[in-house]
Order: sequence, then C-alpha cells, then structure tokens
Amino acid sequence: MNRKPLYTALILTALLLALHLYALSTYFYWHHRWFDIPMHILGGAAIGAFLLAFFSVRRAALYFGSILAVTVAWEIFENINHISTGQPDYWFDTIKDIIDGLIGSGITYYIAKK
Repeated sequence: MNRKPLYTALILTALLLALHLYALSTYFYWHHRWFDIPMHILGGAAIGAFLLAFFSVRRAALYFGSILAVTVAWEIFENINHISTGQPDYWFDTIKDIIDGLIGSGITYYIAKK
C-alpha cells in the first residue's frame, strides 16, 4: 500500500463529502446545474487516488478500465435508486458524468506519474 495516494484520496473524499453535504443543504445542485461537473471530476480523482494507493497500477489501460467500471457502476446505482433527475437527456448526462470521472482520474494519474 502506498500511503501518499491514500492520504490524497482521503482528503479528496472528505472534500467531496463536505461539498456534497453543503450542496444538499442549500439546494446547490438544483440552483446551479453545473455543480455536478466538478463533483464528478473530484469523485474521479478520489477513486483514482484510491486505486493508486491499493493497487500497483502501472498500465494506463488497466487503471482507466478500472475507473470506467467504477463510474459506470455509480451511474447504475444512481439510476436504480432514482438519484438521477430523470430528464429527457438523461443518457447524455450519464455519458458526461462518466467522462467527467475519467477526466478527474486522468488528472490524478498524470500527477502520480510525474
């Protein structure tokens, strides 16, 4: 286990939780629809840091494949539990959320490899 990415993941997760709780209490998600984008990027970065902490992810394809699996699982979780808004362009939003997660994990991967 690599501790530096683990500490980074824990900090990112705590930040994600704090922002999420604030957004829920102030209806920020509903007043500012764009807020979902940085939250998914931050979530992707946190998941990426957790992967780097617990697994020796040396190949980019394995890393991003794992991130893709987690983000797709999250979107399925949102759909099953009716967390998503159910808008007519729901599939576009789902694909955008997955790409946002990949962007966040890509930033983490790039920083870790430097």
